[in-house]
Amino acid sequence: MAEGSDSKVLGDYHGTPILKTTIAVTNAGDGLSKSMKVDPSVLEVDTEVMVLIRCTVSKHQYALIDEDTPAFELKQSLRAETATIVTGQTFERKLKAEADRIAKAEREAQGEHRLPDPDSGGGLGDIEDEDEDDPANVT
Repeated sequence: MAEGSDSKVLGDYHGTPILKTTIAVTNAGDGLSKSMKVDPSVLEVDTEVMVLIRCTVSKHQYALIDEDTPAFELKQSLRAETATIVTGQTFERKLKAEADRIAKAEREAQGEHRLPDPDSGGGLGDIEDEDEDDPANVT
């Protein structure tokens, strides 16, 4: 296999392993624009917002990783159906936990390993299982 390719097999396509995936989201602006028509607001430049998007998997494309790796990268397309701006600590915690997982995976890919952080929350998972005190204030 080519240097730097992930050896974890995620599935196969016609007998050829899938080792990587990517995602592209289409129509995200359309779904959010519809939501803004119902509940308009002004978003200030450089303000960070969280957007919750409901999507449908609309397409799969399979591309060979490279000529030295007999494996595919699965390019997945998601079509946004509905979107809304959200606030709340549950979403903040989930996004921070995912950013931490990504940073950890990138460090480990470069050979750096650390002891687990006991305060780390994990991946995106089910947001409904979080604190009942935090209604996640969907706006």
